[in-house]
Amino acid sequence: MSGPLVIDLGYGEEPRIGGLLEHIDDARERAAQRGALAAWLSAAQLDGTIRSGPVAVVHPTVWGGRRTAALLGELHAIGVEAHPVPRAAALARSHADATIVRCAVIETRLLPDTGGHWSAHLVERRAGEWTIARSAVAMPEDVPADERWAAVLGAADTVIVDGPDGTVQDAIRTTTAPSGGGVLRADPVLVARHGAPAVGDSLVAAIPPVPPLRAGGRRRTGLTVAVVLPARRLRLAGGPCRAGGQRARGARRDSRRRADRRAGHLASDRPVR
Repeated sequence: MSGPLVIDLGYGEEPRIGGLLEHIDDARERAAQRGALAAWLSAAQLDGTIRSGPVAVVHPTVWGGRRTAALLGELHAIGVEAHPVPRAAALARSHADATIVRCAVIETRLLPDTGGHWSAHLVERRAGEWTIARSAVAMPEDVPADERWAAVLGAADTVIVDGPDGTVQDAIRTTTAPSGGGVLRADPVLVARHGAPAVGDSLVAAIPPVPPLRAGGRRRTGLTVAVVLPARRLRLAGGPCRAGGQRARGARRDSRRRADRRAGHLASDRPVR
């Protein structure tokens, strides 16, 4: 069976789609980016192919139902019907050979931008499909002491690192290869060729069913990955915190509590605004 056409939006390096990914929570900003999205598809000579067969769109793994629905809605608005595939699942499917059962995927940029966080995902092969089993989010400097991060990488057969060029090298340099495995740099060509299941297979969706979007509305609902950003910015805005200071310890505890809540809700993200 042949695979569907894979639209890989990457990490927003392409200016014509970067705005859409960065403003996915804002209905007006999303609508303003439609022309740029259509122009990018046309320039990539994908628009004709897209309308003649099945399409899969690779989205950031930490996105849940609402952001994924917003992305699919924007593609629908320019005439493209697509199925969502979490990035970690696409990377495991396209990079792992038949001997690999569990992959750890590190994504070194979150969108919308949260100030530099990385995410790690344990992706398991179950009945021939790749499913996201657990996830962790941390700032690069916090990774060595992050228990959730260590649990993700410790359970994997191999590690795949993906993201913008500079940060990928940092992650590869600081990641310890699992026993008997290795640390691989993701290849976008492989994602485009093999990142989605063949037609007839069920598409991997390690997120809840996509809920319908209300026309013209933005939800003011719970927490998302970006909730850790205000606390971190507040800490930095007043200059460096002194080691051992009560304010530094309090801010650190606050950040950890929010990180705990955030990591428990990666599969059901909600717009910040």
